[in-house]
Amino acid sequence: MVPPGSYNPVFSDGRIWVSRVEGSEVTSVDAATGKVQRHFATGPNPRFLTAGGGAVWTVNQVDGSLSRIDVAGHRPLHTLPLQTPGFGGDITYDEGRVWTTL
Repeated sequence: MVPPGSYNPVFSDGRIWVSRVEGSEVTSVDAATGKVQRHFATGPNPRFLTAGGGAVWTVNQVDGSLSRIDVAGHRPLHTLPLQTPGFGGDITYDEGRVWTTL
C-alpha cells in the first residue's frame, strides 16, 4: 500500500514512483501489477519528483535539498544540500541536468 500523504506519481522504467510529502520517502510501485516494490528514504518532505539519467529525483521542501534514487538499485541514495527551502516549486530532468525551483 502507498502510505497516506503520498502525491505526484511519475512513471519510469516500468514503475510508478510516488513521493510522500508528509514523510521522507518515495514509494516504487510495479506498473503492471500495482504492487508496492519498495520504499526509499529521501530528504524531508519530498513533494515534487522527476525521472531521468537512470534515477528518480526529488526536491525536498523542508531543507531545500535534492535526493537521487538510483532506479537500478546499484548505488545508495544521495542527497545534495541545495539550501533552497520553501513550499511549492517543481523539478524536471533534461539533457543530463536536473532543474529545480521553489
